[in-house]
Amino acid sequence: MKQFTRRTKIADKLREKLQLGIKEKDVYDRVSRDVLVEDDELSPWEAGFMDGAEKGGQHAKCAGCGVILSRGSTVERKIAGKLLWFCSETCTKKFKKEH
Repeated sequence: MKQFTRRTKIADKLREKLQLGIKEKDVYDRVSRDVLVEDDELSPWEAGFMDGAEKGGQHAKCAGCGVILSRGSTVERKIAGKLLWFCSETCTKKFKKEH
């Protein structure tokens, strides 16, 4: 719990610096991406793609079938507390049934 609180405080301080313009926003930083999305400078799809790229591409592919996601067809769902991306609503439903 102590570690989580410390990380939250660090993220809050970084968020404040980003919003005040003290620190430059960077798509390669998780907190910066969140601020960019809030400010409509980055779409949620782009932020998810960058997040996936940092984690070995796991969010750049459909969680159900593994196809590489494209901008127009991405479906984002929170399942069992995890944010997942799918290529279609059909794939999302199939994933929910299997898991």
